[in-house]
Amino acid sequence: MTSISTLSPLQQAQLNPGDFPDPDDPGTYRSAARQQVALTPARMADFLESLQVLGNVSIACRRAGVARQTAYRARRRSAGFARAWDAALVAARTVAEAELAERALNGVEEAVYYHGEEVARRRRYDSRLLLAHLARLDKAAERLDVAATLHMLDDQIDALRAAGDREVEVLEAKVAPDALRQVQDERDLVRDPKGFAEQRAVAEEKAVLRQAQHERGEGREVSGQDTVTPVTPCPDCGGFCIDAAADPKVRLTQEDCMWLGNRLDRMDAARPRKALRPFELDPDGDPDGELEAIQLMAFEDGIERWWEMTLPEDEDEEEEDQPPFASSEVERR
Repeated sequence: MTSISTLSPLQQAQLNPGDFPDPDDPGTYRSAARQQVALTPARMADFLESLQVLGNVSIACRRAGVARQTAYRARRRSAGFARAWDAALVAARTVAEAELAERALNGVEEAVYYHGEEVARRRRYDSRLLLAHLARLDKAAERLDVAATLHMLDDQIDALRAAGDREVEVLEAKVAPDALRQVQDERDLVRDPKGFAEQRAVAEEKAVLRQAQHERGEGREVSGQDTVTPVTPCPDCGGFCIDAAADPKVRLTQEDCMWLGNRLDRMDAARPRKALRPFELDPDGDPDGELEAIQLMAFEDGIERWWEMTLPEDEDEEEEDQPPFASSEVERR
């Protein structure tokens, strides 16, 4: 098995022959002009390509012909490079797993020295550091941005190599929201296939509603409402919320923040996790949504502990044995 701490002859041959270690500081590489080698985009590509295969920073630095401190300095300065670095280590996790299995079964042979001289060889079985490294990789793999970068790592390496030695920023500081959403969808599908299918169905229904709204905006009249330009745009969403409050003929949609569905979603998001919902508080199950409406009004009015609001008790019970009003004249006689 190829060790994660040594270079194969092929990898040694791939090192840039024009660069060499500084005799006074072997960890620093210098060019033929004896200038310290910078981590250009092309060298970043070499670094990441080696790191995703072997999972070893020292070897990756030697492959790129740069010093370790140069690589770490670039990691601190570039969020995109740091994220690609983490993604490459996650990609090389199988190498660490294989090394862990090798050490667990066969151990690691190391020299025993006495007075500066090697006197024996011993086999050591200690995988604690490697286990800690695997735990760090697992933690990094849970990050959405690293998981999204892992999918595009090869394309990023190609882009870095195409940039050559130009001082340009190739790697974006942030991952695109669509890429993060795709990774989250993949995880939701694995963890809860049924819930994911229901969520997708709701999203598709919303898309249909948005399309219908768009078609109405292209000239189809709906209850006399101009669906293109509000008379008084809502300051929060730019929609018809203010117009609807002034004119009952104006209809709100999911694009408007004061649409009933959006208001209920905000209330449900603010409800404490262990608080009972309206249909659980009402013995009859709140069939007409009356309790839900009461709690919604209290929530929007900022009333404390609005989630504990209940329906008012019935007050139609008449007092028994109460004399009629006509009997008052008899009593006065």
